[in-house]
Amino acid sequence: MAFDEARGVTVLFGGGNGFGNDTWTYDGSDWTQKAPSSVPPSRFGSAMAYDKVRQVIVMFGGFVPSGQDANDIWEWDGSNWSPRPPGATQPSRRGAHCLAFDESINQVVLVGGFSTAASGTLSDTWSWDGAAWTQYASMTTTRCDHALGYDQARQRMVLYGGTNFLGSAQTQLGDTWEWSGGTWTQRLPASTPGTRAVATAAYLPPISGFLIAGGETFPGIPSNNTSYYRAVTLGKAESSGVPCVTTSGVELEAATMPYLGMPFTQNIVNAEPTAIVSLLIFGSSWQFFNGVPLPLDLAAVGAPGCNLYASPDVVNTIFLVNGAGSLTWNIPNLPSAAGATFATQGVVLDPTSPLPLQLDMTAGRRCTIGNP
Repeated sequence: MAFDEARGVTVLFGGGNGFGNDTWTYDGSDWTQKAPSSVPPSRFGSAMAYDKVRQVIVMFGGFVPSGQDANDIWEWDGSNWSPRPPGATQPSRRGAHCLAFDESINQVVLVGGFSTAASGTLSDTWSWDGAAWTQYASMTTTRCDHALGYDQARQRMVLYGGTNFLGSAQTQLGDTWEWSGGTWTQRLPASTPGTRAVATAAYLPPISGFLIAGGETFPGIPSNNTSYYRAVTLGKAESSGVPCVTTSGVELEAATMPYLGMPFTQNIVNAEPTAIVSLLIFGSSWQFFNGVPLPLDLAAVGAPGCNLYASPDVVNTIFLVNGAGSLTWNIPNLPSAAGATFATQGVVLDPTSPLPLQLDMTAGRRCTIGNP
């Protein structure tokens, strides 16, 4: 299964009940069976992920009745399945692998799986951009039936557990790995869910965590517990205050969260389309500016109904196109900065503003630098 964000439904294909090839969608209330004109061959143990850029669900591989496994690529556009040519190179045949969409590279990532032909598990890593596969360095341990997902806050893939087959030996795994920049790095958290395979995993924004539920702790021994994995110190960019009363919808979005050694991107959106310049304030405080308490009413400078929520210690310019623009700060990887706080706020120079000082101002953001 995978969630189709463009159409707001969960999509299910095939499965192990006699090698199915039916397609269903679930809208939160009801299941609906679809009748696409083009249908992938029957299979189970395939993997699916939603491509946020191309707004299609990508499916790869699986176990098929022929016993050879599959390595074909199909994409679902909301009404029909379409086969895709693999390009010059592609992953080998497999099932029980994982796919997840990596937002930092805007590609679907594949890792691991089980090869029937080789009677063993795999460790290779690939990404799919809609036209071609790219291979990366493999993991150190082969595995299948692992949990994989993208951590949006920390901008990296997270993998947990799975099963390793080496000849006739079968081992359940309980290790934690992260994939960023094409490299796998093992993490050693103080506590873990223990050995776990065939668990369900997803990133849960409200807790900024990677959620793992169910699975098997040992072959044939199911689990019903739920665990989550997240940063040592959470990065935060929480909204504070309100925009100017004259502002119509302009917002300062936190596209990512602030973490050590990572890019922190903020977007100005929904500004007046004729506005071409905005300012992004970075302040060391959301409480005081030169001894004056914040928020500060700006009526005295010609902006009644507007408030300053961040001390203007650093001011950057953002050029807008159709009311939108962004700015990225590459946060230094300094351990001493973990937990440090700062404030931000957007200011749009708006030629249509009725204020004497022609501007719009967003609400503020109270930010904390996290340790990933």
